[in-house]
Amino acid sequence: MRVFLISLAATIAAIVLVFGLVAGLAIRKMEAKTEIEDHTWLHLDLYGSLPEYDPPSGLAGVLSGGDQQTLQSILTNLAMAEYDERIDGVVLQLSASQDAGQGKLEEIRRGVARLRQAGKPVLAYADNIDLDVLHVAAACDSFFCPPPAYIVITGLDTSHPHIKRGLAKLGVEPHLSAIKDYKSAAQIINREDLTPEARANKEWILEEFMELYVEGLEQGRGLNQDQLVAAMEKVEILSDEALAMGLVDGVIYWDELAARFVEDEEDGPRLVSGSRYAQENPVDLGLNGDKKIAVIHAQGNIG
Repeated sequence: MRVFLISLAATIAAIVLVFGLVAGLAIRKMEAKTEIEDHTWLHLDLYGSLPEYDPPSGLAGVLSGGDQQTLQSILTNLAMAEYDERIDGVVLQLSASQDAGQGKLEEIRRGVARLRQAGKPVLAYADNIDLDVLHVAAACDSFFCPPPAYIVITGLDTSHPHIKRGLAKLGVEPHLSAIKDYKSAAQIINREDLTPEARANKEWILEEFMELYVEGLEQGRGLNQDQLVAAMEKVEILSDEALAMGLVDGVIYWDELAARFVEDEEDGPRLVSGSRYAQENPVDLGLNGDKKIAVIHAQGNIG
């Protein structure tokens, strides 16, 4: 009986603790939902991982508040800002440390383009700049970096591993079926090099990416392919050089840029974070329709 009572007491204590944590986080979240005033700028920080959606995370996700930034949350924020009369513009803080692929970056660029077409400016800022960052920033009205920015604009490359010899040394004999000529996943295991078709496919992808970058930089920053190649040949570029080459519009520290949004010295910068703005209801801003579309997310490798 004593063991049962101890177990029961521990279970009740655990339940009380969990409910207490959930209630405390809920209260904190409600208190953190400050009012968004007129003439506010939305601050979106694209640093770190950027999953397409917030996957189910169980109790840990509930306790953490479920505030993980995703591609969908950024696109929704940009769409809301387009119609929200309180939002004057967007500050997009970029970094080469983000791991978004080209598809995600293109969606963000389109969201920025729609916002600018609606008459709202978008400023970009980054202290770690690569070709992807430059490509997204080219879609914005202005692009700034700090004096000690890390700017490395390199060319495009790709690789393809092959482990056939390693498997042979281990006595492993793979049995795979390859589908058509341009499906190269199986070639990692059953070949020591790429087939001509697989190599041509990789070259097509690189050429398409290069055309995409050149087109974006020509439209957004007035830089042609020769100027882009010149930046690639320099590899590491100083901030003042980047300004002279037309890669950025100004060299300024982040706190100096944020100070431009100060309503008064007492209140500080009037910037609203992406996580806070995501708490707004799109319906309240007129983003509702007669029909709804259900989206089922799926992810995995494609060989």
